Amino acid sequence: MKKTLLSLVALFITTIVFATHITIDGIEYYLKESNKTAIVNQCYTSANNIRIPSTITYKKSEEQSYSYSVTSIGDNVFRYCSSLESISIPNSVTSIGGEVFSGCSSLKSITIPNSVT
Repeated sequence: MKKTLLSLVALFITTIVFATHITIDGIEYYLKESNKTAIVNQCYTSANNIRIPSTITYKKSEEQSYSYSVTSIGDNVFRYCSSLESISIPNSVTSIGGEVFSGCSSLKSITIPNSVT
């Protein structure tokens, strides 16, 4: 039991330490290495119109770059982005978290694909 608990703690710490977050055009993405997917994690832009890409590229070094499919939008990502007027979500996204657009007082248009369940 003690060994199992210790193994779980080590796995948890490893996951935290090796999590990769990148910011592109004011949008932060959390990269999942296991399946090369990305989650929209945070918004740092005051842009009026946002188009989330279906894929992003993470350049690890001059020789190494990887593509990630954007598959979900996390909780509260655009919450209180009062300047946000429109957002387009790609077909690669299958889930959208809670309270994502809460408090977006200027939001007029959201394009949500049928792929979102």
